[in-house]
Amino acid sequence: MINSISIKGFKNLEKIENLPLNKITLIGGKNNTGKTTFLEAVFLNYDFNYSGIIEKILAWREMQGAFKNKDKWNSFFYNSNSSNIINISVNSVNRGNEQVKISFINNYETSGPIQITENGITSFRKHFNALGINHSRNNIVDYQAYILDQGVTWNYLQEIDLLQNQPSVYFMGERVRLCHENDKFLGVLDKADEQEKILPLLRIFEPNLVRLQIIPEGKENLIYADLGKNYKMPVNMLGDGFCRCLSMSLILAVYNAEVFLIDEVGAGIHYSVQNNLWDFLVKASSIFNCQIIATTHSSDTIKSFNKAIKNNNPSDFSYIRLGRKHDAITPYVFDAETLDYSISSELEIR
Repeated sequence: MINSISIKGFKNLEKIENLPLNKITLIGGKNNTGKTTFLEAVFLNYDFNYSGIIEKILAWREMQGAFKNKDKWNSFFYNSNSSNIINISVNSVNRGNEQVKISFINNYETSGPIQITENGITSFRKHFNALGINHSRNNIVDYQAYILDQGVTWNYLQEIDLLQNQPSVYFMGERVRLCHENDKFLGVLDKADEQEKILPLLRIFEPNLVRLQIIPEGKENLIYADLGKNYKMPVNMLGDGFCRCLSMSLILAVYNAEVFLIDEVGAGIHYSVQNNLWDFLVKASSIFNCQIIATTHSSDTIKSFNKAIKNNNPSDFSYIRLGRKHDAITPYVFDAETLDYSISSELEIR
């Protein structure tokens, strides 16, 4: 579990140092205060060794444009200035200190020439604009790679890979209601006869749920819910709360993610079932032994989060509000008592 994180030079986050995180952390704040960026930074810390990591994060923002890689890369650096360096550092009990460093290299020289085709012309080059990705654990470098800008495409060169037992992380975007892979995930559970792992969680939203079943319809496999009646109900008819939590429970059960990142955790979920949402997340965190870091700009979500703190061990929770101070984004950490007082006093905490 991540105990604290420092983020420097990443997008609109100039400098956040030693920010404490708990088993379940909720991040609030107005628009453009870095909530989603914060989750992306956590994700980068764990999934940096994937060749398509930059494209994946851009896709979450729907930024897969036709402009050149260097133009895309600039948006990752503070003030869109690639002369800055990105540093993301986390501390955890089991793994100590880990740091990811990302820098732009104006004229990276490869060890040998690489064949490049641009505008129908093929040539060999050794010098490229590049992103350097460096990971160290307890001050020992265990991964180093370079993404080479080749105009309309890119190449990935890995120089060092000494990673061992890298923790798993999963990012769930705001727009995800029913994950497109849910039928596949449910099939994995059914094959292992482990559907019972998720049913108690889903009964928080639908107490009559007996079992889930995959039923082929045309070219698709649809998931139906057995509610103990003489017919089965398509799960997408059971409401946004059930659907979103179905996706989350299947992801957790199949991926075994140690860190689960949820952007706008209450998106599409009616205020009347927000308490159920936090009951679900608290139990899911315990069952799958994962750390949950979520964002919100909803006061209803924050109020329900506060109730969840009261009903559980307060030391497992934290609320962090990202706000602007002198044009810099600054985190404000609320303990259980301060959050409860702020809500009861109707102070603005979103």
